[in-house]
Amino acid sequence: MPKIVGQTEVTVWLQPNGPGTAYDVYGIQKKAASMTGKALPGPGITPTYGRDRFGNPVSIRESKEPPGDLPGASISLYETAQVSVLKKLKDKGCKVNVQERIRQCGTLDHPNLWEKIRHWGDGTITNIAPGDAPSLTFDDTPVSEEATVTFAHVIEVVKLRLSAQSSGVNADLLSIAGMTDEDCNECGSGYPGADQILFVGADAHSYLLTANVLYTTNGGGTWALTTADPFAAGEAVNFIAVDFIDDDSLRLIVGTSTTDAAAKAKIAYADVDLGAVGTTVWTSTLITGTVVGDVVTAMGWLFFDRLYVASAGDIYLSTDQGETLANTAIYTGATQINGFTLAPNEDEVYAFGAANLILREVNKAGSFSALNGPAGGGAFTALVMSGGNELLYAGNGQSLYVSSDKANNAGNWTQLKDFGANKVVRKIQCLGSARAGGGSSELLRVEVDDTTGAAGGLWFSIDGGANFSEVPSLTNTGYNDAYYSEIDDNLMILVGDIVGTAGVIHKAAPVN
Repeated sequence: MPKIVGQTEVTVWLQPNGPGTAYDVYGIQKKAASMTGKALPGPGITPTYGRDRFGNPVSIRESKEPPGDLPGASISLYETAQVSVLKKLKDKGCKVNVQERIRQCGTLDHPNLWEKIRHWGDGTITNIAPGDAPSLTFDDTPVSEEATVTFAHVIEVVKLRLSAQSSGVNADLLSIAGMTDEDCNECGSGYPGADQILFVGADAHSYLLTANVLYTTNGGGTWALTTADPFAAGEAVNFIAVDFIDDDSLRLIVGTSTTDAAAKAKIAYADVDLGAVGTTVWTSTLITGTVVGDVVTAMGWLFFDRLYVASAGDIYLSTDQGETLANTAIYTGATQINGFTLAPNEDEVYAFGAANLILREVNKAGSFSALNGPAGGGAFTALVMSGGNELLYAGNGQSLYVSSDKANNAGNWTQLKDFGANKVVRKIQCLGSARAGGGSSELLRVEVDDTTGAAGGLWFSIDGGANFSEVPSLTNTGYNDAYYSEIDDNLMILVGDIVGTAGVIHKAAPVN
């Protein structure tokens, strides 16, 4: 049973040098600190009343009103004969991040030892009240100053642990997608809610076998195979995407990177009912602008009416949810494209690939322009932008990088961590999702693969990449893709290569 937190188990952590840098602990001995008056405003409710058949008032509708304020708190430190960290941060005028860290066993001042963090992000110091001193009469009590801070968002993070789910499939698992929407069961469609319906694409494992698609309707508690496989024998399911196609059914779209010597590059789609998401009838769609033997190297269903598919260095567009793909590429090139990502403002689409290639489409223009990767960079393998379109994080070569100017200049990329030889970044998450404008640049998770069959890992940073730690690992031979919740900041599903006789599915979640 969880323990009740005591006052002595909570400390305040501040960034003296601003966002993206290491935190210092406040709350130990003379560096004491308090955080009081915390508020997390929620929406208000305004009822609309009608009459019942006896003429009495009865609520017939409740309307949500916006919160009356932003999250806020007051932070107090003891006055010293130096300029305080709060005053320095206020004078700089930059955003302020504050973390409450809970540690119920062990020392309070170790940066990696905590059970829970409440991250107060993108704050503004609106007022500093110096301590009252001197007193009119004799008083030798300590003097403290208090800062009032208003924040844009609050994210709660707990330590995660990996647990294994049973895939039952004797093949590497290459791709994962799931339904992130939540309707609180108000639509009456049978939709089970966010993070419950997930699909996984598998390798063929043998050229005598067809590659499977797995599904779950209970968040991975049980996995099963769809009734039909999308491609011919030997063709892997390298890419997968899913979204509503109408009120009570989903469209599942998959792509393969396996060469078919008799066909052009192709995807396939199937519409499934919410009451039978495992019942699939697949329709194949050829990318007619490709040549026989070409394959899909990247796929991104980033808007309902814009599915991006890459093949042989070119980018093709579908505006009808994968039923057809335009004959003419909207971008032509010779460098392999590995993936697509959408900026939080939904105005910019990024494509990334081999040989340091990074491209951008603006406002659905139907054309991409080249940007700049880090100096000396290799292949891009993952890309994500943090909330507010602030920072662009990328897996490149064997490292994680961040760009401070949306990849406009090679010199504005910074290497955050080198994961070592044969390591490749497969997925990057900025925690907080829509609550943090698309994800916090301070709270990162990174899925790392090993291309030689050694173990991959799940890494995290709570200070914008200044420092990283690894989630305790489970046996694996490499990770290939990951799904993360847009509602639950402490839920992630990783898929990877075979261990024993089954492809790996690992769930990252809090310890109960």
